[in-house]
Amino acid sequence: MKTNNKIFKVPLETILNDKWFMFMNTSAVFIGGDDIRKYKAHQKLVRCLVRYIVLAGVSLILLWILFGVMVGNTVAKESSHPIYKYAPIFKGGSERQQKIVNYAWHISQDPNWVATLYAENGTFEENRIGITNDRGLCQLNPNYHWSFIVSPEFQDYRIQLLYCAEVYKRASERGILYKIFFGWNNRERAKSAFIWQ
Repeated sequence: MKTNNKIFKVPLETILNDKWFMFMNTSAVFIGGDDIRKYKAHQKLVRCLVRYIVLAGVSLILLWILFGVMVGNTVAKESSHPIYKYAPIFKGGSERQQKIVNYAWHISQDPNWVATLYAENGTFEENRIGITNDRGLCQLNPNYHWSFIVSPEFQDYRIQLLYCAEVYKRASERGILYKIFFGWNNRERAKSAFIWQ
């Protein structure tokens, strides 16, 4: 079949048999001679544009996430707690300490746990070493938690709080909070360090 570099629509079967270039699901366009170079240049341009569109889309998504994180750290989020709707405010605390309190409240929404953390640590410092050599935000005993204490995850207050929350949950289920956390016995007094809202 002679084409004379004209564009013809052909069925899919012919494309597969005669090495035609495919543009649609059921039809294609034949390109001959010098048009192949133009076609390849066009395809290169299309691939480049697709890359830029994908990159722009990913950038927008990352900006949206970053905006959400920044707004999430500055705006009080309403909780599902029956009494307190927002994270407590740590009286006289720094912005960093308040971030830790906000995250502790976010993962637990338990006033007793937040007060226990304060009674344990006193300053919401993630690297604090206590009198008995206990460490971190919830004063983990190194005899039982050494592998976590020396891990890089221990340096991230969020991961540390998640770990502490799990220890707290297990101790609560076993009914031994008063043995595991010294701060549990002083939580009621520690609640006065916060503005509960």
